[in-house]
Amino acid sequence: MSFHTFPASNPPTGTAVLNLKDSDFFNDSDSIKQISEFDLQRPPSCIQFVPDTRYENYLVVGTYQLEPDEVSVELTDTGSKESSPAFGELGPKKQFRNGSLSLLKYGNGQLSIVDTIECSSAVYDLHFLPGETTTFATSSSAGTISFYHVVNSLRVSAGIGNISETRIQPLWSAQVLSPTTIITFFQFIPAQLNKFGPLIAATANDGGVYLMSYCLENFTIDLLNDGMPITEHRLKFLGTPDYAWCCASYFKQTFSVYSGGDGGDLVRERIPFSDGKLQLDQRLAQIHNFHDAGVTAILPLPISTNDNSALLLTGSYDEYVRLYFVKEKKVLAKLKLGGGVYRLKFVRQFHWPSGKASYTVLACCMHAGTKIIQVQGNPFGEWTIDVVASLNVPGNNADNYCYAADVQPQGQMQVIPSNRTYTRLCVSGTFVDKKLAVWEFMIRMSED
Repeated sequence: MSFHTFPASNPPTGTAVLNLKDSDFFNDSDSIKQISEFDLQRPPSCIQFVPDTRYENYLVVGTYQLEPDEVSVELTDTGSKESSPAFGELGPKKQFRNGSLSLLKYGNGQLSIVDTIECSSAVYDLHFLPGETTTFATSSSAGTISFYHVVNSLRVSAGIGNISETRIQPLWSAQVLSPTTIITFFQFIPAQLNKFGPLIAATANDGGVYLMSYCLENFTIDLLNDGMPITEHRLKFLGTPDYAWCCASYFKQTFSVYSGGDGGDLVRERIPFSDGKLQLDQRLAQIHNFHDAGVTAILPLPISTNDNSALLLTGSYDEYVRLYFVKEKKVLAKLKLGGGVYRLKFVRQFHWPSGKASYTVLACCMHAGTKIIQVQGNPFGEWTIDVVASLNVPGNNADNYCYAADVQPQGQMQVIPSNRTYTRLCVSGTFVDKKLAVWEFMIRMSED
């Protein structure tokens, strides 16, 4: 177990670090190339590229800062069935958190900040709406969900005229949970015609998994189920609330919400619907326990024909990524990644003529850095998980952590490239040293 007391920081401005020496490359193969680094003034907690192709070189970074003058905070990366803190666990004093949202642009091999918004609470999670959009939302350490746009506008400058600038435009913020509650993760759930409207699923440090409806036109977010969680993660022996870290929804004939808790449980809530409404009072819970520590990431693979045949890729503080077959309650493949698997993001999928499918996934592995993994198999055969590219935390420092990273989107190409290789750009954040690393990875496709 390793600990760190957070340092003081100033408002984020950022500094680019270019022309890295050979000794600055931390790759373990020839499949990656580190391009540059960028110094933030606060620790990065979440990162996402703008999915709209008009802003393909822009990304948004959320930060999380605990004020060291007010409280001493310790960070652990091991996790356990009893306690698996993410960004910090406090002693007896009250928490004082703040954060920021920064819009950065990538060009000529370096990052630069073009806009920053200061936040009164820490930014815990960030997601753009599905599709090619400029609208995104964040969750905070103070129970809020806030919506924003990335916009381009003209600004009048004396003596120069109109100047085009890209910035973050706040839309609205909603206090959906208690101001003392951390919303640890959330996911947008697209509307399903004649079944239900657009939803948000969110997890919190009170152990709850919540469903909300939202309306962009009316600037509203409303808790469903009378404001109560649809799932409550609790410690097995004490019965007290347990941290809920992640959730994922799955809709194939039926609607399910999966969630992961600190105690190692993965809970599935099957929710029926009729007359365009979810029947939350008729939901059915099912507990799956196949992790040795807290469940921190859940990623359904887009291969299943119905909800019962769902294949879930999961990450845990026990350092394993697992492929799990829901219907048979069976782990089909697993791989130890060397650090707590805090986030999993889908990158790309391919389908081979033989029927085998390949999925490229980004994994944030805390003190083990960022890894690109390949999940490959046949719906009726064996599955494998392999690391195909990796960027360690700077200096392989076990006291540093990667909680956030993203791959620049280039569409969901499903055709095997003729040369069986493709290259993508990635930005990874490290929490303790407050750095962003820009790097490329090359994937060599193989059906073997």
